[in-house]
Amino acid sequence: MLYRLPQLAALLLMTLSSLAWADDNAALYDDALPADAGFVRLLNLAAAPAELRVPAHALNQAVGGTQLGDFLVLREGEYEVTVNGDALTVAIGAGQATTLISDGQQLRQQQAPLPQNPRKAQIWFYNFSTQPLALKTADGQIAVVDTLAPGEQGERLINEVKLGFAAYQGQQAVAEFAPLLLRKGRSYSYVVMSSEQGPVAQAKLNTVARRDP
Repeated sequence: MLYRLPQLAALLLMTLSSLAWADDNAALYDDALPADAGFVRLLNLAAAPAELRVPAHALNQAVGGTQLGDFLVLREGEYEVTVNGDALTVAIGAGQATTLISDGQQLRQQQAPLPQNPRKAQIWFYNFSTQPLALKTADGQIAVVDTLAPGEQGERLINEVKLGFAAYQGQQAVAEFAPLLLRKGRSYSYVVMSSEQGPVAQAKLNTVARRDP
């Protein structure tokens, strides 16, 4: 089933995009999450698929190579999670969004703040390339998130708008993101990863994963 988040978390994850669930046009159910709910997902930097497991709740999610998964919902507390056998203890806080990063050799975690302004769209930019990058408008004229070192993340609140972005090293665009309609009260992830073929760019609305009743 799909969950609708409580008032605070709804600013982070609201509705599923038509692209995300084009197969069945799934909508959110009316179930409210507990107030002590938190969120965890997997960013798989490796070329091979990876599987996130939360043994305490028999949760698992497969994420393709160089892909970002959807959020799983957990109650506040500490959990042991594994990704392809690599284990990590993760502290989940109420209303906290945790991203697990796996490159096939190491598993680590990063937190991102929940959006606090329902009149704005929030962008999370993750630089997992091998070079410093800034997120700019596609034409390079406006910096949306200033230059980040490899492995860093940054955030920005912006007005509702449909724009294309690009990751820039200095004045050179190295990865492009297709235009998305950035709606107020929602958050979006922009990720640049490295691969043998060069930088891989992914942009998506942050969503909660399907879960069977």
